Amino acid sequence: SLSVTIFVIPDLKALGGAAHLSHLARPMTADELWRGVLAESGVGARKGRGKRTKRKMNKDLNRGQNLGEASYLCRAGYLWPGLNTPVYKDGSIQKPSQRGETEQKEVTAALERQRDEWDKRRKTKIKREREMYEDFDSHLIEVKRAFNVTAKESRKRSISSLVAVGNGNGAAGKYRRKKRAMHYLYYTERYNNHTSESHTTLCYGLRCHWAVITLCKLIGIEDMYAKVDGSVPFHRSLQCCGDITVWEHLLVNAKQKPVPCEQPFI
Repeated sequence: SLSVTIFVIPDLKALGGAAHLSHLARPMTADELWRGVLAESGVGARKGRGKRTKRKMNKDLNRGQNLGEASYLCRAGYLWPGLNTPVYKDGSIQKPSQRGETEQKEVTAALERQRDEWDKRRKTKIKREREMYEDFDSHLIEVKRAFNVTAKESRKRSISSLVAVGNGNGAAGKYRRKKRAMHYLYYTERYNNHTSESHTTLCYGLRCHWAVITLCKLIGIEDMYAKVDGSVPFHRSLQCCGDITVWEHLLVNAKQKPVPCEQPFI
């Protein structure tokens, strides 16, 4: 007797397979494929875990790909005229051929070596020529450890530094880094090239906060007396040095104390 069996295919939406099939049919980028290979979870990526190791493993496989060298037949050493070899050679039409095993290994090794060189070349950074400022001098005022709490890396530690530069002839600047301080210069007018106020006696010296003394030496001020009233931290005093009008009076509550030239500086 003849028996017939009929198979009924259920609805894909009922089984939840439509989303799976659409996911397979969707083209994926290289970053998405590398993320799946390296097994990087969403929580780990947000917290920045294992970034350095996975960054080294990730490579751009599109580099070094030649037309006709990616298929299996071409990797086996086949030469196709018009695809990976010229059609005409020495005035005659070339026919499909195949490389020898030794020659094919040399071509593959050269391609891999070229990829490694490209990866190293991409990581190499060209350093700029060091800018030299012979007339300017720099002083490190403060170096401290700073902590910043972020959502990805929690408590992140860094180094904060405050640098002041000047040429001793009225031009000076301050910033958190030496090269940046050179781009934030300001000019201060001096009285007789030795003080900021007209009634400060010559040969008096600098009697003020040590941070203000450092800036005075960089600017070229040799005689000045200042007493800070209010907030003692030197950051408050240095904030006033960025304004020319405030710097001419040193501070809002600064006090000048004239002393005869005969009195020695202690």
